[in-house]
Amino acid sequence: MANMLATPTGPQEIRERLGQRLRDHRLAQNLTQSALAARAAVPVSTLKRFEHSGHIALDAFVRIVTALGLAHELEALFPAATPLTLDQLIAPTPKRLRGRRS
Repeated sequence: MANMLATPTGPQEIRERLGQRLRDHRLAQNLTQSALAARAAVPVSTLKRFEHSGHIALDAFVRIVTALGLAHELEALFPAATPLTLDQLIAPTPKRLRGRRS
């Protein structure tokens, strides 16, 4: 098993870690794959594939997270952007530079 504290090296590793973490939450709640799949309204094969490889559609992922009672954790993924100050809003924005086509 990969070191869970190390920084992920790419999308595949991130997906795999998410699958492992949700499997750990499922087991901590003493749920079988069948029970969680039924609760989340997703096929058991979808849950098995996700736990094994990390591959899943976003809708199914959200359903599983919600069924585990972890929907509040999704809010922490992308906190609201910090509003700009008035000075930042009125400051001139630098002109975008575009590369030339060859």
